[in-house]
Amino acid sequence: MTLQVSAQQGNVLTLGSEITDWEDIAPFVSFKQDMHGTATLADMTVQTFTPLGGNVADFGYTKAMNWLRFDVRNDSNADAWRLAVDENFFQRFEVYLIRQDGTSIQLEKQDETSPYPSRAIDYPQLTSGFRLEPGAQATVYVAFYSGGSAEITWRILSAQAFNDWTARRTSKNFVFYGMVTILIVGASLAAVTTRRGVFAAYGAYMLSALLFLAHADGTTFQYLWPNNPRFNAFATVPTGLGLILSAATFARMFLQTKVYHPLMDRLLLSLCVVGLALFAATAFADAQPIKKYLIVLAMVTTLLVALAGFLAARTRFREVRFYVIAWSGALISSVLMTLRHWFGVEISQEVQFDSMRAVLVVDAILMGLAIMDRINQLRKAHETALEQSLEQAQRAVSLTQRLHALEDQMERTEALGLQRRQSLTDTVHDLRQPLVALRLNIRSLSDQGTGADAIAEVENTLTYLERLVSDELTHALKEKNDLAPTMIGDTLKAVNDMFIADAQARGLRLAVIPSSLTTTIPPLAMMRIVANLVSNAIRMTDNGGVVVGVRRDGGLRIEVHDTGPGLSQETFQAAIAGQLVRPDESQNVPANSGTGLGLSIVHALACEHGGRFTMLQKPNGTVMQVWLSA
Repeated sequence: MTLQVSAQQGNVLTLGSEITDWEDIAPFVSFKQDMHGTATLADMTVQTFTPLGGNVADFGYTKAMNWLRFDVRNDSNADAWRLAVDENFFQRFEVYLIRQDGTSIQLEKQDETSPYPSRAIDYPQLTSGFRLEPGAQATVYVAFYSGGSAEITWRILSAQAFNDWTARRTSKNFVFYGMVTILIVGASLAAVTTRRGVFAAYGAYMLSALLFLAHADGTTFQYLWPNNPRFNAFATVPTGLGLILSAATFARMFLQTKVYHPLMDRLLLSLCVVGLALFAATAFADAQPIKKYLIVLAMVTTLLVALAGFLAARTRFREVRFYVIAWSGALISSVLMTLRHWFGVEISQEVQFDSMRAVLVVDAILMGLAIMDRINQLRKAHETALEQSLEQAQRAVSLTQRLHALEDQMERTEALGLQRRQSLTDTVHDLRQPLVALRLNIRSLSDQGTGADAIAEVENTLTYLERLVSDELTHALKEKNDLAPTMIGDTLKAVNDMFIADAQARGLRLAVIPSSLTTTIPPLAMMRIVANLVSNAIRMTDNGGVVVGVRRDGGLRIEVHDTGPGLSQETFQAAIAGQLVRPDESQNVPANSGTGLGLSIVHALACEHGGRFTMLQKPNGTVMQVWLSA
């Protein structure tokens, strides 16, 4: 076919080097859109084309056939050239060369039914070869229609430069493929040997990334489905969706969002559902706009996956530090692609995919490190937990042995009390209840594996009681008094530790106000006073709480406040006089409130040490007060 095409004056691209990149070509390119896709080359040679006006040849998501033309002159010594497009497939792709004598040559004509072997040049990216002798000039037409974004860039290379360039590019791509494949194989082996699903999710993510970029390179069309161009036109959807689903799944499993961040877990699941719905929609809707929506969905998924990592880092930074770094880079790459396809920002396709390759390699290494680091932390935590459990078990056994020794001393003290005086019998009465409480606490520690802090509290209380019983036993044997000052705060803390479990079992709050005051009253006598008051208050109270404290009021005043119904003054006076009392139905006293023996013991101890014991009835409870000298 002979066509007459005149070059635009002063607007001719000169080929003076082996490689001419798109940035140098774009100023010489003009375009025309065929909205119906029916125009021929002859039709276009008589049409007026519009200059691009920049470096962008992006017509968006359009159904039009896009025609581009430029005039070219060969000022080099090479005569064989390659027009290499940065795209692996178009639904329609045609390239024509019209010489100065009007002779037209069809360099390439591909459509959605053209298999890969039909290409004139065996290269995964669309490439057309032409001859242009030194000094010759021609007009080149490039026409294409894309089922996705109608964006195109190309470069012109001499045949030798093309061979060198493709060798470098192919090597770069296959180095990337090899690295990712090694990581996929490693993740698969780790998933089988460790039986941890997070490795499988990681491997699925890397496989999806490999397929997505291999498809963008055209390698999948060249090797995996060369005779199925219709699927190749659609493959962006399943490979992109696989990337979205696997990324969300990996994030959910690695960060345990279902446990730690339920809202984020639901959001990630929702994105997976949206992606599957878009994929299903391609069965009855045009895939072109769906591809555009998938780009946004991919960015949102990457954003949420990275955000989930930042949320986890607030409390678990050591566990997720590699993850956060990895997905921060992935977010940058995703934003670049969204800016290009949705907002028309001038970012070349090569920059987009090269950024993805770099990010994926770094991400793959970092996320692999993140998984291994997490497993190592779990292993160390497990070993530490076993050591702590063994240590706690040993301490619990030691506590039990000490309790048995203390009970033996109690029996000796009780035997001596029969020979010494009746007041020692009261001492034994006072000590039995905290010892029973301690026995129950120790049994609970052994059965339930309570933490080290709780065991330490029981140890401290047991030590305190051991010292009091030992002092009393020594006193009984040697008949001498310990005149060292008593730290009231130690007594209050010991009583709190003894009775806190009893109070909690009854649904009550036990509050002990710390004190730094001291007294000359022996420690055992002080402990007996406070323990009897607290024990009585807990039994007398059905709901609310008990508060224990000491005030300086000339001397010392021990106060125990409870929210129970209390006793009448008559019942109180009878109790401290040593009479056995029964629950006062008129006061709505609990049936398990005791016989009043503890109150008589407190009264006797207060009088023995020059003090007095009183009761103050209030509308919302009772206050027991023991007045002592400092």
